[in-house]
Amino acid sequence: MDKKQMLNEIRAMQRKLEEIASSLEEEDKKEDKKEDKKQKDKKEVHPVNVNESEVTRIVHELGIPANIRGYQYIRTGIVMALKEPEILCSITKWFYPDIAKVYKTTPSRVERGIRHAISVSMKRADVDVLYKLFGHSVSAVKGTPTNSEFIATVVDYIRYGN
Repeated sequence: MDKKQMLNEIRAMQRKLEEIASSLEEEDKKEDKKEDKKQKDKKEVHPVNVNESEVTRIVHELGIPANIRGYQYIRTGIVMALKEPEILCSITKWFYPDIAKVYKTTPSRVERGIRHAISVSMKRADVDVLYKLFGHSVSAVKGTPTNSEFIATVVDYIRYGN
């Protein structure tokens, strides 16, 4: 093969590479547009103005004392869930670890602290407040709600039923 043929083959390969690169760029643009649309839809689906003083007021109404660690974990968790509702879909994978990072502790300690705070709340809170937030889902027969039930209910109350 002489130099001219090699040069022609190299140019043909360059054209093919350019075609492939441009098609990949078009695919990237399409993916970016899809991602932008998802982000835009995500923001539109869950518009909420997080008012931390409102969260604090409700946590106090629920009878959770501020001197236990679970109090801070629950407050932080509620604020996080108001900003990103999908975080409650994977409570052990995202929710507890994210709170643990904030307070420089372990996810298992966060889980236990929240569970303890909920237990204290069920003993100390006014029955009318519990009924207002939880309705018939909490009773002596059904027992204490799970961590995710408790937080999801408070988040829903703040978001929809205030």
